[in-house]
Amino acid sequence: MFYDVIVIGAGNGGLTSACLLQKMGKKVLLLDAASQVGGLSSSFKVGRFEFDYVTQPLAFLGTESHHGKLYDLFLELGILDDLEFVNGSSVFSRISLNTEETYEIPLGTSSFLTKMEEYVPGSKDAVATFLEYGKEFSLALSNLKEPLDYEKMAREYPHFQEFFSLSLQQGMDELKIPKKAQDLLSTFWMHFGSPSKDLSFVFYASYLYQILEYGLWVCKNRSTDLTMTLCHAFEKMGGCIRTSSCVEEILFQEDEICGVRLSNEEEIKTKVIVADVSMASVYGKMLPKEKVTKQMRKFCHARTLGPRPFCVYLGLNQSKEDLGIHDYPYYISASLNSNEEVKNMNGVSSVIASVMNSSSDSVSSHTTTLVLQSFFVNDYFTEQVFNRDYRMLENEIAQKLITIFEDATKTNLHDAIEEISIVSPVSYASKTGSVDGAFGYLSKGYDNLLPRLFAHEQERLIPNLYFCGNYGPLLSGSAESYLSGAFVSEEIVKEGDHHEE
Repeated sequence: MFYDVIVIGAGNGGLTSACLLQKMGKKVLLLDAASQVGGLSSSFKVGRFEFDYVTQPLAFLGTESHHGKLYDLFLELGILDDLEFVNGSSVFSRISLNTEETYEIPLGTSSFLTKMEEYVPGSKDAVATFLEYGKEFSLALSNLKEPLDYEKMAREYPHFQEFFSLSLQQGMDELKIPKKAQDLLSTFWMHFGSPSKDLSFVFYASYLYQILEYGLWVCKNRSTDLTMTLCHAFEKMGGCIRTSSCVEEILFQEDEICGVRLSNEEEIKTKVIVADVSMASVYGKMLPKEKVTKQMRKFCHARTLGPRPFCVYLGLNQSKEDLGIHDYPYYISASLNSNEEVKNMNGVSSVIASVMNSSSDSVSSHTTTLVLQSFFVNDYFTEQVFNRDYRMLENEIAQKLITIFEDATKTNLHDAIEEISIVSPVSYASKTGSVDGAFGYLSKGYDNLLPRLFAHEQERLIPNLYFCGNYGPLLSGSAESYLSGAFVSEEIVKEGDHHEE
């Protein structure tokens, strides 16, 4: 059997790529080694509670009358009528444990600017400029098409080139944003594991602008509903999905891809492969040894692994009102300074807490589902695993996360815990095959968005082998992984048309 494209890995990026390519007239086979599709965009049940593996809400979505690029993608895929999204939050809370300061910051550009001025008098004009540039950068990034028209880019997006090479810290300093306002603007650094001195100013300003403009959304009935809707759309278009199908080797005829061999020795023919798995997995496990070059090894070793998540899923037998907590996400750390806090991420110091009641009708009004998430940005957890009893280590870290949340919010969770489940970096590594359970690569230096975008063609070391998802040319994140599938699909079709010419 011959397929125009084989997609390895049915995560967000792989599913999106498969759907779009099938819609564009390609014959596509989607393979996944797991017994169910979705990767981390799936859920699990513990007792009467259901949890998503990944709790990061979707950015870039919005509504029919005011929407971002993720809405456009789902509209193109024809899945919006089959899904219901709810606004995950209209506010986020930033808490400093050292000073016991709490900042409740609204989404929506106007409300955000008003609240920032209230918290940091005299900051409004500089923060408004930051968001104006963020809007410009988001438009510029959407128009980075090859070949680049540099004169047009300079004319239409003058600040894009001016701030292109600056870090978030340098950009905020350039705009003379007051220190406390800088710390509050940088809140979402925790998702990327990179502080303001490492994150790209262009990327982060664009990212924050779009969050404020379009909101943060969750899929009703969990991320599994979105995953299954994509699967049904793909199969309805004639695509084929095979689970429990592990790719052992990518096959070549001379220097060209000619298919894959599965673990059951079955061979399937194709000339194009999309990998929604890490470069390390492809180059280290799937390629014949003679095809692995020094440059491939260099690319793998040169990249810094992204944050390793540690999650505690709590099923609580009290309502959020009785517990005294809210639906919005909490960002908790010792201080508000990202450049200082990243130094403490060799242990448990920062927590992102999410109440997930709004994403499922099955949650009783008398119960609460709460997810506490922390990240390691180095080998701390891996090293501890080899020196400690694994279960004891897991429980110790879980209890520390619960205590941090209780101290920050002045609540009592322990007495309400009915169910608890822990997913460590080891668990994520087992489920996704990622090195040390890392989420993609760290958004730092070479692995910031702009270097990735401009270098992605040079990184394609094997013709007709593409990467998407958290290891593709866009940064790690729920929304970004879907968009990376679209990015890769456009590349494949464009290059296919070029070859036909």
